[in-house]
Amino acid sequence: MYVITAYILNLYVTLLTTDHKKDAEKKLNGSSVFLQGLILIVIGAGSTLISGNYFISPREKYLVIAHKGVSYPNAVPNSLIALKRTIATHPDYIEIDIQPTKDGVYVLTHNTKIKTVSGETLDISKTNWSTLKTKKVTEDGHQFYLTSFSKYIDLANNKKQKLLVELKLNQTITDEQLKQFVAKYGKQMKENKSEIQSMNQNVIKRIYQYTSLTTGLLSPVKNTVDGNKISKFYAIEYSKVDAHLSSQIRQHNKDLYSWTVNDKLDVETAYMIGVNGVITDKPRETRTILENISEKLTYRRAFISMILNQQSDI
Repeated sequence: MYVITAYILNLYVTLLTTDHKKDAEKKLNGSSVFLQGLILIVIGAGSTLISGNYFISPREKYLVIAHKGVSYPNAVPNSLIALKRTIATHPDYIEIDIQPTKDGVYVLTHNTKIKTVSGETLDISKTNWSTLKTKKVTEDGHQFYLTSFSKYIDLANNKKQKLLVELKLNQTITDEQLKQFVAKYGKQMKENKSEIQSMNQNVIKRIYQYTSLTTGLLSPVKNTVDGNKISKFYAIEYSKVDAHLSSQIRQHNKDLYSWTVNDKLDVETAYMIGVNGVITDKPRETRTILENISEKLTYRRAFISMILNQQSDI
């Protein structure tokens, strides 16, 4: 429709230039004008009819989730250093990444390998916590010590701050190890009212058997949505989220989070697409945008954002 419309408009524009006037007049003579006018009408009507595929009614419940535990983009991710400051912005959830050390202690880090200030590269899964906790890590210009999940969630519980916990686990983890995780951290997580997410769908299916905590699928692409009780929410990368996916998830009475959403226009668009919440590096600013969104909602701006940002899965 874009191509046809542009072509027809171009023919009319060329009428304004003397160099191409005769050629344009020939193309626009008689039945051609009628046909092209009819096409424009069909395009306009079609656009109106399908516009409902772009936006659906916003959700009543809308969550602000602090990405990697930060309250501004350049903060130290997944750290106690950032936790208190992030709590002060009052997010509904703080999203963190955890993974196990060699001796089964879960620590906060997004990367499976870390670099120390002394130049070492250590694999989290092959190093004991007794060693890791003594190493100062360097990442994106920051220097800090890793934080154990137990210590982090203790502070979160003390401050009544809920967590969205991403389990970064591979297929080799055993059922026994998953049971040990629940036995070790389940009580703290229940007190916290945590939610668990993972990109590893197999892990979610298995850990669901051992915990009553809410579990969900984290994905960088669109996934098949169904009525299973295992994935109670879907956390999908923002450029893959559209109103159709949101509507499907809503029909199954599940939640949809989009990540990582930082710009004002993207927050507004996510809201109009009908997601339940956004995972963001700017929880305070995002909260302010949502509180004022009904007064400043602009569908034209949101539509442009979708055209520019949404991607195909092809």
